[in-house]
Amino acid sequence: MFINKIFLIILLFCIFSGCAQKKVNTICQAEALENLGAALVQEGNLREGLSRLLEAVKLKPQNPDIHHKLALVLRDLGHHELALEHFSRALALKPRFPEALNNLGTLYGMMNKWDKAIDCFQKATTDILYKTPCFAYNNLGLAYVNKGDYNKAIQAYLQAIGHESGFAPCYFNLGFVYEYQREWLKAANAYEKAVQYDPETPAPYLSLAKAYYRLNDHEKAAKILRKILTLVPEKGTQANEARQILSSCP
Repeated sequence: MFINKIFLIILLFCIFSGCAQKKVNTICQAEALENLGAALVQEGNLREGLSRLLEAVKLKPQNPDIHHKLALVLRDLGHHELALEHFSRALALKPRFPEALNNLGTLYGMMNKWDKAIDCFQKATTDILYKTPCFAYNNLGLAYVNKGDYNKAIQAYLQAIGHESGFAPCYFNLGFVYEYQREWLKAANAYEKAVQYDPETPAPYLSLAKAYYRLNDHEKAAKILRKILTLVPEKGTQANEARQILSSCP
């Protein structure tokens, strides 16, 4: 009887050990597929990356990060309804997930559902553990621009800059709103910051030159336009526009 009990204990130990090992193997396999899928997506191979992530989520259906990664790829491939399903799943599994909320907001923006996008961005910004709220505030500004509420857009952009003073895209977006409002000096100041923090991107230079041209500071405009011609292809649209404005400078 005693021997039978020992045998039973050993048998149960082997069974549980086998189950535990199988679970570990499944987790490792899912993580490997997730990492491979993410790497393929990073390289621009979206469909191959999607395939690996779909394999990963079959092995770990309760993992919110895999659902989030899947949602991003599906969004970028234009499968909006499927992306929405995986964003929803990620947030159901992990309600406090500001990165997913922010990205869900961008999906709603692509679907022209701006009120829903704004709701997502606002919720993301209220999470004190969100490491990069500047992204959500910048996206919130873009959403308000699309709704025609430029004052709220400016407030959102300023909040983004308050969290990340070197966030060049936000300065560029802020400059655009000031430009729309014909606040040329404010627009120029915003574009100057965009150029300062991202000196290799030509678009802010062109907008900055236009702002100075509007301010009748043709000398500054011409200097910037000549800088643009060193950054862009000679026969490109931006180069042609820069030359056209330059030719009209006194």
